[in-house]
Amino acid sequence: MDGRTIENLRTVIVTLIILNLNTFGTQERECVFLILLYIGEEFDIIKYINNLQNEVKQLMENGIEIIIKENEATLFIKENTKFKINIFWISNLCSLQYVSNLRINGCFCIKCNCKKGNSLIGGTEFREITHILLIPFKNILICILHLDECIFEYLLKMCLLNKEIENDILNKLYKLPTFFKFIFQQKSNDKDNIKQNILQNTDYQFMLIGLNLKVLFSNSKYIFNKLPLKQQQLIEKYKEIREWLYYDNNILKTKELNDLEKLINEFKLLIHDLRSDTGNIGDYIYILIQHIIPIIKEISNLLLFSNQTVKALH
Repeated sequence: MDGRTIENLRTVIVTLIILNLNTFGTQERECVFLILLYIGEEFDIIKYINNLQNEVKQLMENGIEIIIKENEATLFIKENTKFKINIFWISNLCSLQYVSNLRINGCFCIKCNCKKGNSLIGGTEFREITHILLIPFKNILICILHLDECIFEYLLKMCLLNKEIENDILNKLYKLPTFFKFIFQQKSNDKDNIKQNILQNTDYQFMLIGLNLKVLFSNSKYIFNKLPLKQQQLIEKYKEIREWLYYDNNILKTKELNDLEKLINEFKLLIHDLRSDTGNIGDYIYILIQHIIPIIKEISNLLLFSNQTVKALH
């Protein structure tokens, strides 16, 4: 699911991506099939998605039967075959809240009962969120690309400590590809709002895309060399962690998850130190710290679960 505004027209799409095709890779455009498109906001999805509930239920219960003489398909099968269907939901947290009970009782996490204002401490109980399409809770995941983008937006906002640093970073960004006319827009000039925004790390408003991230991390030491040491360490530590988000199964087989756990613990100490006076950290950062290793253990290759091609098509 993806929502975006193009020339003042807000549209939302829901697509189907087949994860285990041999003919096309998961992140190829030929592998993405549009099943729903409407003009409106993400919260309007409830008006349209109910029609899919029975179809999804039947697919999960009955699978798909391929009849050799009736269905044209290059599946290299020699007899009628029934395929079991396992359906996943992949989106950002914003979209997920409109098709599930994600936000009930002040929660935000897909795996535990952590409250938004208490994310430095964390949740105490595992939770099973329910989806309107009856998709099993273990198959409800966050788009890895969106998680990556949102985490670094959050970290970058933490680096904008004063106007001098802000201008230094902007001047460096303007010299790099993909950042032409990029700005750090402040959300409010009201003193009370500014104080609250700073506590929530929402005092600046901007959006990064995948291409921005590639440029930022390729030039991170140059861009952030005027930052205090802890902020520099935070950026570089996340730079190491995010590589794991894009490892395929072949690379993962050569790695030890203990190495990732060590990186995440070091990252956690840094961000907890920098955010200790607020009581909270970003939603996606919390999910990364608390749950990304169990998710990798369960599903392995995170790269499959990305809406990168969906965003590109949209």
